[in-house]
Amino acid sequence: MGNDVMMKLKHKFNLDEFKKLYNEGLNDNEIARRMNVSATTVRYWRCKLKLKSNYTRKRKVDLEKLIQLREQKYSIREIAEQLGVNFGTIGYWFRKLKIKPLRIRRVRKVNLNEFIKLYYDGLKYREIAERMGIAKSTVNTIVTRLRIAHRRRGKSEEGGIVGNGIIRMMNEKGYVTLKDIATRCGIGKHAAYRHVHALFRRGKVCKFTVHGARDFFGCHIKDARVLYYIDERKLVEKLSGIVSIKDMNMAKSFTRILRNNGVSSENIAYFYQLLKQKGMRDETCL
Repeated sequence: MGNDVMMKLKHKFNLDEFKKLYNEGLNDNEIARRMNVSATTVRYWRCKLKLKSNYTRKRKVDLEKLIQLREQKYSIREIAEQLGVNFGTIGYWFRKLKIKPLRIRRVRKVNLNEFIKLYYDGLKYREIAERMGIAKSTVNTIVTRLRIAHRRRGKSEEGGIVGNGIIRMMNEKGYVTLKDIATRCGIGKHAAYRHVHALFRRGKVCKFTVHGARDFFGCHIKDARVLYYIDERKLVEKLSGIVSIKDMNMAKSFTRILRNNGVSSENIAYFYQLLKQKGMRDETCL
């Protein structure tokens, strides 16, 4: 039964038609399309009959002319245009023949005196590049080599407006969270973090980390991780109104949190003084 099936499958492939198409110079894929069979089947019978493949590269490169053009100091792109082939084809033959490509380095002389004058006149890198006819990256390289301090990026108008708004909020409320900034300024949390972190890097605002202190704040700060503030005294006054301390152990823990956040001893004492005025027991206050 198995042999009969194999014989039927073999007879489906017309060897006479295959040989005729092969002798016409067709390759495996072209024969497969003509005979309506797979290229794998054609390849199998070609190998079985010990016939060579008819596949030939369509693009032929005149290697003598390629070498001649290289000796005349043509670039790879120019050679490809002359021979009417792809850039990658010339690169392939260069590697195959172990020919080093011609590297053209365009050196542009820069007047350093003019460059330094433009730099200290306050022009931006882009403006200096346009004036001197060089790339913006070249300006950056020259500044590095001359050991001049790189110019810091200027604040955008929007950034200045948001930053001023954040500082006003801190002065009004004592502290702000990222959610407060995002809601007040109409921006996302990522943008709010970017603006407030820029103020923190410049030393204009301070951070109070809430991690490990959430039990003391209850629902007052919700999902905030950091409180941002300017005036430590105002922060302490605000905290005294929202922090819940019930016993001596909680007082000790919160004192440690205040110290870890860099709050001064004077303001820590002021914090507990405010709690005492609000009716907290004397033995609980430190």
